[in-house]
Amino acid sequence: MPLNVFALTRVESSVVSACGYLQPVITAVTAIPLLHERVSPRLIPAALLIFGGVAVTLWEGRRERLRRGAAPSPAEQEAVEP
Repeated sequence: MPLNVFALTRVESSVVSACGYLQPVITAVTAIPLLHERVSPRLIPAALLIFGGVAVTLWEGRRERLRRGAAPSPAEQEAVEP
């Protein structure tokens, strides 16, 4: 939760919410080496679907902002400026 609050000060809320979908995947991937969890046959396609959905959401949102001529987000500006 504190990382979400910190992220909200740096990027748009839509990016933070989309990345929230990745938290269960990151937890599952981290649990494999740390807790010696087994990789189930459902884990890999489920993780790929989640990553794909988040990528499409972020990409389409950015494309729509650029199409409207909106100013880049603070995170995009920071990534471009040294």
